[in-house]
Amino acid sequence: DVALVDEITRLAGSGGAAQASLLVKVLADRNAGSGAPAGLQATVLRWAASAPQAVRLAALEAIGRIGDASAVDPLVSLAVDPAVTDAARMALVALPGEAVNRVVIGRLSGADAKLQPLLAQVIGARRIPAVAQLQPLVASADPVVRGAAFEALGNVVDLANLGLLVDAVVKPRDAAEGEAAHKALLT
Repeated sequence: DVALVDEITRLAGSGGAAQASLLVKVLADRNAGSGAPAGLQATVLRWAASAPQAVRLAALEAIGRIGDASAVDPLVSLAVDPAVTDAARMALVALPGEAVNRVVIGRLSGADAKLQPLLAQVIGARRIPAVAQLQPLVASADPVVRGAAFEALGNVVDLANLGLLVDAVVKPRDAAEGEAAHKALLT
């Protein structure tokens, strides 16, 4: 893998981004499910942060396969870059392990309104049972945050908390909230 990492780094820095991105996928295939060697996750995250766009996207896909809970914070930081927001979110969703769920929930509690929708989407897509952590977002003044919270709740709400969605359908703040809550009830 060392030679492969060196070749990816060389290609990414010399105009060979297309070839480098293919090799990143090969590297992920070789290391998925078996635990990546020490340092590989950091290298792939470095590519995700600063390599040419094709390599960044391939690195984000790879980190979703070979990463662990320690990749959550760097991925959340990368997700604020519009060029890789979707890929970073997909990597967060794909990261294996229950420890990832705990870190994502922890990040939500202190997140600002810019990151709350992303983290809510990740919670919903991973189906993390975090109704208590999502509930305050439903009351947010930001409609984007509220919408993401309702979307996530649609995937994770339990029977005991279903009233949260029903109340939002019956007495929404606005039409968008009513629609988001209704959609959440149907998922």
